[in-house]
Amino acid sequence: MVCRGIFGCSKVAGMPLVLAWGFSAALAAPVVGAPATATAVQVVSPPPAVMTAAELLKAGRLLEAALEYEEAWRAHGRAEDLLGASQAREAMGHRGHAVSYLRELAARGDGDAAVQTRLAALAPSLVEVRVVVTTPEVERDLVVRARYRGRAADARPDLLVRTPSGRRRSAEVIVALDPGDWELWIDDEYFTESRASVAVVAGNVAPAVSLAPRPRDPPSVHARRMVSPGLLLGVGVGLLAGGVVETKRVHRRSDEECFGSGWPCRDLSARGVSLRSAGAGLLGASVGMAAAHLVQLSPKRKVRRTVWATEAGLGLVGVIAGSVGVALSARAFNGLDRGLQWSHAGFQADLKHTGATHTTAAFFLGLGAGMLVRSLGYLAGTSGMLWKARHARGTRRGPFVFAPTGAGGAVTARF
Repeated sequence: MVCRGIFGCSKVAGMPLVLAWGFSAALAAPVVGAPATATAVQVVSPPPAVMTAAELLKAGRLLEAALEYEEAWRAHGRAEDLLGASQAREAMGHRGHAVSYLRELAARGDGDAAVQTRLAALAPSLVEVRVVVTTPEVERDLVVRARYRGRAADARPDLLVRTPSGRRRSAEVIVALDPGDWELWIDDEYFTESRASVAVVAGNVAPAVSLAPRPRDPPSVHARRMVSPGLLLGVGVGLLAGGVVETKRVHRRSDEECFGSGWPCRDLSARGVSLRSAGAGLLGASVGMAAAHLVQLSPKRKVRRTVWATEAGLGLVGVIAGSVGVALSARAFNGLDRGLQWSHAGFQADLKHTGATHTTAAFFLGLGAGMLVRSLGYLAGTSGMLWKARHARGTRRGPFVFAPTGAGGAVTARF
C-alpha cells in the first residue's frame, strides 16, 4: 500500500515502522527471572583482646606493663601487682623505683627470699642522696618530691620522701636514686617548695641537698593588694589634713561672717570635723592592718598565732570603745547651746573639745577594725592552709607508703 497525501499509507510502507516499535518495546521490557547481582559484604575482624599486664611484660612492652601494674596496685593493693611493677621498672633501668617497690613488699611482710635477693643485687647500683630539711617551725611528716630530669622518653613517676615522725625543725632523710639529674622540692600546702637540683653520678658520693622551706603567705595576705595599708594611709592623711584646714578656717570666722555667709558656722564646723574624723579612721585602719602584717616577720607559727589572737582581742576592744566614743562625742557636739554667739570663748572651747574627742574616737575605731579584720584573716588563712597541708600529707601516705629506712627516711612512689 502506497502513501497518498498525509493520511494514506500502503501496507508495505508501514511494516518497517511496526517492526521498529516492537524492537524498542522489547528492549525496554524487564527481563523476567534474571538473577540479581550479589552485593559484596565486608567482614569486620573483631578487635584484638586487651592484653594483661603480665602479657605486656612478657611481650616486652615494659612501659605499658609498668603502668598497668602500678594502676592495679593503686586500686587493689595486691602484692603480685607491685612485684610485677618492680620487674617492669627494673627491666627499663629504673632501679630506684624497683628498689622502692621491693622495699614496700618487704615492709608489708611479702618480701620472700627472691625479693631480698633482688634488693641485694640492685642496691649497689644506686646512689644514696642525703636530704636535710630545715623549717623555721617545728613540723613533721613533710614530703620531699624527687623528679628525674632525664630524657622525656625515659619519664618515670616521682619519688616522694617523707621526713621521719617526730616534731622537729630539722630532719634528715636518705633516698636511693638512679644516676642522672634530679630535682627535689618540698611538696606541701603550708611551706614553700624550696627547690634544689642534684646530679647523681654512679660510683660517686652525692652531695647533701639542703631544703629550707618557709611558710607560705595565707590567702588573706593577698587582700592587701586590693586594700593596701599604704593606700589607706595616704587617703587618711589627705582627709585628715583637709578636715583640719576646714575646721581652723571656720573657727577663725567672726560673728558677722557666720551670720552673713548663708551657712551656719556650726554646720561648717561639723562638716570639717566629719572630714577630719574620716581621715583619722582610715589612718587608724592602716596602722592596725600594718601591725597585724608585721607579725609575719616572726619565724615561729605559735608566736604569730598568739600575737594575732591578742591583736584580734585588742581590735575588738578598740572597735567597741571607738564606736561608743564616736556616738557620745557626736551627741555632745549636737547638744551645744545654739543661742550663744559664735565667738563665745566657752562655746569655742566646747566645740573644739567635742570635735577632738570625735576624731580621736574615730582613730581608735579604725585602728581596732583594721587590726581585728586583718588578724582574723591571718588566723583563718593560716589555720586553713595548715589543715590542708596536714590533710594532704595524710593522703600522700597511700597508696605507696614505705617503712622508714635505716637512715630514718620514708620513701613513697606516687603515680
